[in-house]
Amino acid sequence: MFNQLFRYFLSGLAVLIPIWGTFYILYHLIVWIDNLLSINIPGLGLLIVFVIVVNIGLLAKIFIGKSMIVFLDRCMGKIPVVSVLYKGFKEVTEALMGDQKKFDKPVLVTLSEDAVYRLGFMTQDTIELAGVGDLPLVAVYFPHSYNFSGNVYLVNPKKIKPVEVKGGDMMKFIVSGGVVNEMHPKILDQ
Repeated sequence: MFNQLFRYFLSGLAVLIPIWGTFYILYHLIVWIDNLLSINIPGLGLLIVFVIVVNIGLLAKIFIGKSMIVFLDRCMGKIPVVSVLYKGFKEVTEALMGDQKKFDKPVLVTLSEDAVYRLGFMTQDTIELAGVGDLPLVAVYFPHSYNFSGNVYLVNPKKIKPVEVKGGDMMKFIVSGGVVNEMHPKILDQ
């Protein structure tokens, strides 16, 4: 029982630390800039931090910025414990917001003949596994509701139908447990 409780604690930390760390750093950066300026204009520190973050994003898009990002990735990858959190946070962020979005192929998967369906995202078009033979498989990520986790299943492509909705709208629908519905899905014929 204690081991399970400890694993839940570690899972909670893995979710909270990157979120908390981001807001902690941004908050202290805003306060530091507000204290540094002798001008007492509410929100000026927030505006300056916003401009700084936008400029970092701009630098990341050009060659010099990309080489700095690669250097930062290497440095962060060498720090024990921090590397695990950093890599995980970076991969999820890139999957959701990066240039190569991973959750841009919403699908409806038939789980049984009793018309049980599950919404997910196709993340790999083809999967070849040794010993499986010629069975075609695709990777589908099924996010959990009210949680920042999910499962990946290998699914027969015949059980999948693409859904014509924005990936972000589908993610909101799934994560909210179906409460937030900003999508009007149209199942595509294959």
